[in-house]
Amino acid sequence: MTKRSGTTSLRVLVAGGGIAGHALAYWLVRGGHRVTVRERYPDLRATGAQIDLRGQGIEAVRRMGLLDTVRGELVDEAGVAFLDVRGRPRATLMANTSGRGRQSLTSEYEIMRGDLVRILHEATGSDVEYLYGTSVDGFDQDEHEVVAHCS
Repeated sequence: MTKRSGTTSLRVLVAGGGIAGHALAYWLVRGGHRVTVRERYPDLRATGAQIDLRGQGIEAVRRMGLLDTVRGELVDEAGVAFLDVRGRPRATLMANTSGRGRQSLTSEYEIMRGDLVRILHEATGSDVEYLYGTSVDGFDQDEHEVVAHCS
């Protein structure tokens, strides 16, 4: 990661090591800041349900330089079928895989939550300090500093 010239380096605490916490840590480190992520789960929570990346999410991953890595972990889902009580298809909505136009109910960028967290975690490498099994309980702030209370 590279530091942008002309910025003041901050010490930043990110509360939560999910997708948003990892993405925020990525951009903060890239901006030249020292980042610690505290996560209450005892280790990297690389589990969870399938998620769709759409418009802005796809653009964010592209700007991070991770689009090819994400593509390599996509769930193979062609679409969604709605069945009647006898199991017969009543409606089918296919994923728009053209790269143009609106996406349907399902996205061509379907990825397991845990896979996306792992990709973001690996992208920060050793540039971010991750502390697991801890949580942020509160803050005290004055005109000079912010003190985080953690357990």
